[in-house]
Amino acid sequence: MLASAGDGMVYLRHNGEGTALNALDGSIAMRGAFAVPVAVLPDGTALIPTGEPYEYALASPQTQ
Repeated sequence: MLASAGDGMVYLRHNGEGTALNALDGSIAMRGAFAVPVAVLPDGTALIPTGEPYEYALASPQTQ
């Protein structure tokens, strides 16, 4: 099931696992037991469910 898309990635949830696909070529960038974001902004900031009702974590990409 499609969960979200953004920052050049498409995020899917299936059977309790997450999969991140490269939006340009469809290659699998990441697969496994990770929190799949429900929304991703163009700058890579993601809204991730915490498991608690109505609670989400905001994750920002690291800048160098």
